[in-house]
Amino acid sequence: TRPMARATKAATKAAPTQPTFNRSELAKAAEFAARALDPRPSAAALAGILLRPEGDAVAVSATNYDTTARAIVTPGGAPLGESLLIPGRLFADWLNTARGDTVALILDGARLVCESGGARMGLSTIPAGDAPGRPEVVPPAVRVGRDALADALRRVAPAVGTNNLQPDFMACHLLIRDNALEVTATNRYIIARAVAPLAEEVAADVTFEALPPHKALADLLGRIDGPEVGLALSGGLLHLTGATTSATVRVLEGTFFWRSLDGILGREFPGAAVAEVDALGLRAEAQAVG
Repeated sequence: TRPMARATKAATKAAPTQPTFNRSELAKAAEFAARALDPRPSAAALAGILLRPEGDAVAVSATNYDTTARAIVTPGGAPLGESLLIPGRLFADWLNTARGDTVALILDGARLVCESGGARMGLSTIPAGDAPGRPEVVPPAVRVGRDALADALRRVAPAVGTNNLQPDFMACHLLIRDNALEVTATNRYIIARAVAPLAEEVAADVTFEALPPHKALADLLGRIDGPEVGLALSGGLLHLTGATTSATVRVLEGTFFWRSLDGILGREFPGAAVAEVDALGLRAEAQAVG
């Protein structure tokens, strides 16, 4: 019996250290990445979250080709040795229900074993080579307060269209003008515009104009961390960058129509009126145009 005990103890000491993560941080990263998962994926790889080592950190990401969500977490113990593609929704849901402070990821052949607080789950991995390509992170061209942009998107939401056959009217027009970000939406019957001030002034020759889907942008923005969000355009994608999270949204083409709305909305008004809406307990401000 003693030789077996000694052999077992020696084998335990020789076992390699597994990467461990703060469970709460990894759960938030997985939940953020899962925002980009296709609810009805046409391939298994589109239902997966990719864990990819980047130096001492790990990038947790997912994509459905139109939207990509990415978060960075730092493991303790050993670094993640290779990229892993795993069923994303199962992984995110399990992390949210586990109760341990940390979670260990143990690769056992083609299975990834997750352990936390006495709970254990095995996931069959998907070949990492099948993972769709992720766009490279692009440095921000402008920065805006995250809450200010979220508020602007909320204010124009009533004017966003709901007809999937008219995607242009389900989008919102973003335009940098006078050191502010203008957000405009219309469904052809209602036009709404809100302004979010930039976090820092930009040079007069800096131009920025994009037409992203309103819902996708609002959903991702609600999960971006940090007080500010960076915006950039590259390769037909709108890049959003937070403190440890980033995302991309594919933009639509044809912004000339939105510029024509200036003639309807106007930019200068001779006066303003304030109306109290007692029934809703709200305060509405209306600009007089006549």
